[in-house]
This record gives sequence, C-alpha cells and structure tokens, in this order.
Amino acid sequence: MRPYYIESARDNEELRENLKYGLDEFENIFGFRARQFRAGGDVISPELYPTLKENGIEYMDETLYINRYLGDGQYKRSFNYTGKVNSLGQKLVVRNCVFEPSVAPDFDSVGKCMAMISAAFACRKPAIISSHRANFVGGIDEQNREIGLAKLRKLLSEIVKRYPDVEFVNADQMADIIFKKL
Repeated sequence: MRPYYIESARDNEELRENLKYGLDEFENIFGFRARQFRAGGDVISPELYPTLKENGIEYMDETLYINRYLGDGQYKRSFNYTGKVNSLGQKLVVRNCVFEPSVAPDFDSVGKCMAMISAAFACRKPAIISSHRANFVGGIDEQNREIGLAKLRKLLSEIVKRYPDVEFVNADQMADIIFKKL
C-alpha cells in the first residue's frame, strides 16, 4: 500500500500525525529540519499540504504528471513543472532525468540519462536526476549493488568528462538555486 493513500478523507488525521512524527524524527536523526518532501508512490492528498507547510516543508518534489488522491475513490490529475508554486506558497521541483540501472540491467541507463542531461542543459535547465536507493543495495542480491554502483560511477565520470564545470548539489541546494535563495 502506498504511504499516503487514503480510503476516505477521514484518514487524513492519522496521516497528518505520521507526517509530523516523521519530520520530527528526521530532524532528531540528521540534526536539521527537512525542507523538501516527496510522497512515496507519488500519491498524496492535497489536504496534507498544510501539515507539511506548518512543519517546514518549502519544496515539493513531484512528478511531471501526478494523480492526486482526494479520497472516496476520487482522483485529480495535475501537470507540474519546476517553478510552479502551490496555493500555500510551496515551490515544486520536478525531476527531468532518470537513472534506474537495476530496473533493466541490460539497458543503457547511463546513455539514456546522459541524453536527458544533455537535453536539460540544452534548454538551460538544471539536470535533476531521479534515482532510487534500490539501485545501489545488495542485501538480497549483491550483484545488484555491484552493477548499480559501477553504472553510477560511469554516469558521474561521463557527466564530468562532458561538462567539466558541472556542480553537484543536494536537493535543498538545488531548490535554493532555482528559486534564487542563495
């Protein structure tokens, strides 16, 4: 089940408490407050956005198209883009490059991601790469980690070779740059 999937609008109160708890735990563990949020499975009720805002979330990491679950079997499809601002003033960041080497190990994930990076840079946009930790773990399959990390090394090497002035930044830094907070 997706973490923020709701069967009815009354499920939101439990999710609000879970969000508050999770954001507090993040701060306890890492020593700073989270400022960016992405819903697992890309499903979240817009009714939860105020809770995120009240708990320090400035940036929403979302997909280009998202089905917002409203509860009671109702969805609303939204189109997103980096720079869009929601009704609460939270700014949206949309990833425009994909690197998922474990999804299809024989697929040229490095070449595909490089093509997306090139397209982003050609449009004078930052390359915001989407990747999941599942690509780099080996608890179940050691080879998954070896292949994923080898392809990541190759991707990073290709990026630096093709774009020697490239800068790598974390998600908050990228959002700050995009929205000119730095």
